[in-house]
Amino acid sequence: MVEVPEENTTIATPVVASLSSLLTLALILFGIRMHPRLYPKVNVAATDYLITAALGGYNHEIAYNNSKLAAVYLANKIERDYGAQGLHSTSLHPGAINTDISRNIPPEFVEALMTNPYILKILKWAEQGAATTVWAAVGKEWENNGGKYLEDVREAEQGEDDGQIFGGGWVKQTYNPEEEDRLWRASLKILNLEGEA
Repeated sequence: MVEVPEENTTIATPVVASLSSLLTLALILFGIRMHPRLYPKVNVAATDYLITAALGGYNHEIAYNNSKLAAVYLANKIERDYGAQGLHSTSLHPGAINTDISRNIPPEFVEALMTNPYILKILKWAEQGAATTVWAAVGKEWENNGGKYLEDVREAEQGEDDGQIFGGGWVKQTYNPEEEDRLWRASLKILNLEGEA
């Protein structure tokens, strides 16, 4: 067990002290691009997985996309608040990979995705999709560094904010400190840790 000096104690200190080289990877598909058309903000207050009357019930696309944007927000927040303490976090897009994640999604939806010409441009085998994740975890350029959005084994550039859900790069909602802070506070509340940070 690593001893943590009392004067440096924060909510992240035990994690930073014992896992100082941890790189938190928030694996992102194209959810961050799809999000703004459907919701202006991540619904951090919802505990019902976005079941809303306006949408006629649970929508797996919206839930998935919001979960990906929330993961980006948490990665950004962790880097911003705890990067100086040695806890680094980044997010990435591994590419479109046909995995078992689609097991509960209607087959016709999966078929439509896997034959979409935009998806075909970013479609990868699992091994290819792992490349950016491995690079982010062990690449020298990411040692003591984080807070970036990566794709295709490189730091992503700003993409065109054209509403195209399968486009490359990061878009304006990828970095939103106000929403990142709001999600962090809501997460602490859900975990009964409101007074901890």
